[in-house]
Amino acid sequence: MNFEDFRDLMDALYEDFNSDSPIRIAAPTDQEKFHMLMAIEAYFLLLGEESTDFYAGDRWDEMLGL
Repeated sequence: MNFEDFRDLMDALYEDFNSDSPIRIAAPTDQEKFHMLMAIEAYFLLLGEESTDFYAGDRWDEMLGL
């Protein structure tokens, strides 16, 4: 799952929650979503997985401002 797929999934989840709930919550920004994706990828890599279904890829440096 690349960032664009993850972003679309997160947007759909927040939209679905907000349409069914009397409490509305703001969706995270794209940068916050990317940090979530990075955390998921890092978690699987720390577990020793050689690859994951979550791929932040070469955008790590870009999003971290390096």
